[in-house]
Amino acid sequence: MYRLAAMTQATRDLAPQDLVLTLFGAHVEPRQRQVWSGGLVALLAEFGFSSGAARIALARMVHRGLLARHRSGRLVYYTLTEHAIGILAEGDRRIFSLGRGAPGPTTWTVLWQAIPEHRRQAREWLVRRLRFAGFGSLQDGTWIAPHDREREVAAC
Repeated sequence: MYRLAAMTQATRDLAPQDLVLTLFGAHVEPRQRQVWSGGLVALLAEFGFSSGAARIALARMVHRGLLARHRSGRLVYYTLTEHAIGILAEGDRRIFSLGRGAPGPTTWTVLWQAIPEHRRQAREWLVRRLRFAGFGSLQDGTWIAPHDREREVAAC
């Protein structure tokens, strides 16, 4: 039970959608494999999410184009879309190539954004995407990342 409590504490600030994508990326191979919705809901419950929150997260991921829903009789299964597979492949590439770059001068990408408070959800989405792309926050609205990250920023 201690291990479960530690996992819940570690994932407290993690949105269920992010957790689902992480679980698919780390534990579903091949990436096109179907995963039963009931199993995902039960797994998210282990991390402290209600079944309602889990089902809403899965529906939102379908709406965002990250998961595809498949029916087999009364059962519902999810698979990663090509878009989600691309996101995971990019993350794998960055993680597993860490420290392998050629030494020498580094190009930096600096980004400034000013998304107003009334568009908080858009700002939070951008922050998650920038962190995933390797950016760190210097101060409110100012982000920096080593290397040329223009392609990643354009995709946001």
